[in-house]
Amino acid sequence: MGEGTLRIGTMAAAVVVHLGLALVVGAIASQAWSWRRTSGWRDAAVGQALAMRRLGFVLGLVGVIAALWFEAAIMTGQPLMQAGPAIWTLLSHSHFGHAALVGIVVWLAAAALLVPQASRRDEPVRFALSLGAVAVFIATRSVVSHAASHGDVTLDVAVDWLHLLLVCTWVGIVVAGARLALPRAGASTVERAAATHWVMRMSTTATIALVGIVATGLYKLWRVFEPAAPLLQWLDSDYGRALAVKLVLVGVAAVLGGVNRFVVLPRLFAELAGADDDGRWRRGLVRILRFEAVTLVLVLIAAAVLGNTEPPGDG
Repeated sequence: MGEGTLRIGTMAAAVVVHLGLALVVGAIASQAWSWRRTSGWRDAAVGQALAMRRLGFVLGLVGVIAALWFEAAIMTGQPLMQAGPAIWTLLSHSHFGHAALVGIVVWLAAAALLVPQASRRDEPVRFALSLGAVAVFIATRSVVSHAASHGDVTLDVAVDWLHLLLVCTWVGIVVAGARLALPRAGASTVERAAATHWVMRMSTTATIALVGIVATGLYKLWRVFEPAAPLLQWLDSDYGRALAVKLVLVGVAAVLGGVNRFVVLPRLFAELAGADDDGRWRRGLVRILRFEAVTLVLVLIAAAVLGNTEPPGDG
């Protein structure tokens, strides 16, 4: 297996890790929005969040281990199937390995807190502890990225950490919404109110995340473009093309989110209130969320390509 193929495997592993992280963060947010609600619909949403968290933790762990394996093969120049023994060397003697080891430990700690079904009394404490572990896990991703080129404890790393957290939050809550089953016609007022509250929180959280993504993304762009390089060199580079694709995809996802927030949601809330309950806007919300979710998964793929591509002048 050539180095190019191994690099593709590394990018795929990064996508799996970040998708798993997104599912976990999105599931935490989904359940948090319903903490003080009581209804059959709320219980179904919590069950969905639990299944989503479990899948996310599995994906994240598989992705981290796969990334280590691919990196060991690249480091040693051995075929992938013979690079297993080199993983320990990578873990014990490299910055990448140290970050991965810490990441695995805190990821398993977060899973131990969140995979079991928690009682309502224990939920806030478990979620607070798990969020701390997830925050450390995200930091282990940032310290092995381009942002850490000037050190692990820098503003660049902090901004990258926040950017990754916000992106994964956006992806995760959109995926949660895309899988959502809103109350049908004839559902109780309590269930409709719980669903309305959940959707409002989802939209507000997505908007806040997008504003933060734009702000941190602009800072990251400035830091990348700060070392002056000819514009044509950027446009003709793999990094520049991947960056352009990522920005276009983020724009598309933002437009879809805007349509949901300003066009679909006002009509959906009227529908849930019983004003005109034909299900049209319920279907519209979920349909747009599914398109947005697919677009955001493509954003994760573009981000993985960026993370494994040197900017012009850095290589």
